[in-house]
Amino acid sequence: MSRRVFVKSALAGAAGSVLLKSAAARAAAGAPTALSLAEAAQLVRRKKISPVELTQACLDRIEKLNPSLNAFITVTAESALAGARSAEAEISRDAWRGPLHGIPIALKDLLDTAGVPTTAGSALF
Repeated sequence: MSRRVFVKSALAGAAGSVLLKSAAARAAAGAPTALSLAEAAQLVRRKKISPVELTQACLDRIEKLNPSLNAFITVTAESALAGARSAEAEISRDAWRGPLHGIPIALKDLLDTAGVPTTAGSALF
């Protein structure tokens, strides 16, 4: 390994460590919804933030902002938290399934989802 490659690798590792620490600090400061997807995935994988904590923060933000934004028709909070608890249990057993494991998602109201009404944003449905 050349000195140039070594220095590049060392700097990249140090930068990644600093970025991850700042992401962990934001999550600890109560702003997990300010994390990027990549930051949240890294923190969940390294068990620095739990999927339940992340999901609850997203649900709290939806509850706070949705009255003015009207971005969500149906919020399945119980289902989201159950999925987060399941993901947290799997991750704690080191059964991590990939970068989106434990990350909460939102689905557009155009996709049929079992047990959830699909309206496609129309009063007809």
